[in-house]
Formats: sequence, structure tokens, C-alpha cells
Amino acid sequence: MDRKTVDQFLVKYAAGVYTEAEHAEFLNWLRSVPDAEVEDVLQKLAHQFAEQPADEQTPNTLLAAGIESRLDALDQAPQRRRFRWLKIAVAAVLCLGFGSLFIKRVLKVPAQTNVQVAKIVPGTNKAYLALANGKRIILNKAANGLLATEGSISIYKTGDGQLLYKQEGHARQPGTDLLVTPRGGQYKVTLADGTQVWLNAASSIKIPLGFTESERRVDLSGEGYFEVAKNKAKPFSVWVNGMQVQVLGTHFNISAYADDPSMNTTLLEGSVKVTRNGQSRMIVPGQQAQVTTDIRVCKVNVQDIVEWKNGNFSFSHEDIKSIMRKISRWYDVDVEYKGAQTHEGFVGTLPRSANINEVLDMLELTRLTHFKIEGRRVMVMK
Repeated sequence: MDRKTVDQFLVKYAAGVYTEAEHAEFLNWLRSVPDAEVEDVLQKLAHQFAEQPADEQTPNTLLAAGIESRLDALDQAPQRRRFRWLKIAVAAVLCLGFGSLFIKRVLKVPAQTNVQVAKIVPGTNKAYLALANGKRIILNKAANGLLATEGSISIYKTGDGQLLYKQEGHARQPGTDLLVTPRGGQYKVTLADGTQVWLNAASSIKIPLGFTESERRVDLSGEGYFEVAKNKAKPFSVWVNGMQVQVLGTHFNISAYADDPSMNTTLLEGSVKVTRNGQSRMIVPGQQAQVTTDIRVCKVNVQDIVEWKNGNFSFSHEDIKSIMRKISRWYDVDVEYKGAQTHEGFVGTLPRSANINEVLDMLELTRLTHFKIEGRRVMVMK
């Protein structure tokens, strides 16, 4: 494919009149050319969309028109020029705000020859609830409505992926329920006090059938996002692997998977106290407490941390092993590493609804890593 043909394809693409054969030929050409030509193509593509009348631009064309300004902004950082391909493929293709723009509309092709197509689907709203009486309910198979009554507590499924605990009386019922999401699952529960909890994949929360007179306590494993109902008389606390997070009423995220290097509490609103092994630290909105043998507090982009709740993967200078742990939990796959891995950080937002092959293809465009799928195992190679 010569440059004249490439330019003609870009015009056709902007107008939406290209053929599948032209599309495939363009993709093959794009994967083989030097980085400078790729940048030039992206800029020309943005120009093609920019020339369209504003009232004819679809949401995707508006995204495409933003590629050029993103590239220009990145060009102002000379120290990043040596990562030109990373800049183009990650910052332009996967960057915040553009999502799957270039992959979905320009690079959407069958899986590459080094990837064996597997029937691996994204995660969904699925979980099971183990009641205090021993009964187990598979929530994604249960009908909406009343699921169970335990003393003065009634439990309802109010919609797809949503569970509600409702206090119908004043008597406190002893016992604890357990809500569990498998790998490839997520679920939301509203507790009897009005606190809302979103559970990520491979997570669980112990829910008491009645809080005590002095406190509201739940136990978590994995990851959960909390919006705690205010009650100054009853502090709310989350316990996970010996760590306590205590609040009055606030919004925060806890990620404490056993295979992650630290347990992280990220605060969006209010204030919380994080305690472990006799150490305590207060954090304010925009901060994250990272707990290992001690507690380290740092500033983070909180929206990146909670994007999973909004249906997206969000990577902020994240290494490949951290990314693959998230992919493993969401797509319910095992990951195997072959040889040395890149230490570069990836930046971008990808939809969790995407097919796993699409997600891996996006990451491969950085030319920093490669993948091969065999059954439900993903092999990662540099």
C-alpha cells in the first residue's frame, strides 16, 4: 500500500464508504511502517474529520478530531520523544477520553495470527449470596423481588446486579450473610443503613443482619467501592486482612486482593482513618493509603481508581503485570509470563465490555508487549 492509496483510504474512512478489503490492507500497512508515518496518518485522519461540518460529526468523529490536539500536547514533553510509539499507541489510541476510538473504527479486524481466538467473554453482573441459615442464592439466576427474610431484615433483588437489604423492624437478628462475586463478576448491594457497596470481580463482603448499637462493621476481601450513609452515632468500619478503615459518612474505594503488592484505600469524599498493626493514618480526598508492612500515603487521580465501577479499565502509568491481574479477574483467565517483561507504564481507558481479544490487541499496538491465547490461558511476551 503506497502513501497515495493510504491518503485515499483516509478520505473514504472519514466518509464511511471504505470496503473491508481496503480496511484490512490499511491495517497491514499500518503495522509495518515506521513510527513517524503512523503519527502522520493519525494527524491526517484528524484533519479529515475536522473538515466535516459540525452537524455531521458523530460522537466517534468528534473523538477522532481530538487526536491531533492530544498529540500536540504530548509533543511538548521532549523527554517522552524516545517513547514515540508509546505516545502514539497508548496516549493517542488508548488515552483518557478517546477509549476504543482507533481500534474499534480503524483497527477492528480479526485476531492476529499469534492469538488463538477463544470464547472468552467480559465479566457481567453475577454473584451468589450465602445466607446465615446456610441457604445459597445464585443472584444472576434469581428473579427480581423478595429473595429472603431473616428476622427483621428483608433482602430484595431490585434489578440486574443490584441487591437491597431493608430493615423491616427494630429487633436485631444475629448472624452474617456473605455476598461473593466470582472472577468475571460484579455486584452492587445497598445495606440496611443505606450504605451502597459496589463489589468488583473475585471479591466478597460479610454483611451482618443487624449492626450493633455502637458501630457498623463489614468485612471485605478483594475490591469494593463504598458510599457510606452518614451516622455520627455509629461509625462505619471496613475490615480486610487485619486492616481497618473507619469512617462516619464518605465515599472511598478499597482494593485488597491477595495477589496485589499492597492494600490500597482511596478517598473521594470525607475523611477516613486507616489502621493496621498499631499504625494509623488519616487521609483526605485525593489521597490513597497504601498498606504493606507500614502505611504510605500518596496523592492519586481518584477517578482512575474507581473507573471500574463505571464500566472501564483505567490505567495510569500502570505496569503490565498489574494490568494483567485486572484482566485475569474480569475475564476469568489465567496469565502466564514468557521471558522478560516491559517495565514501561501504560496510560489509558478501555471499556470492560470489550472482547478480551480487542483489549489485548490495543495493548499490543504499543509494541511493548505481545499475547497468545490458549484456551483460558493468556501468555504474555515482550
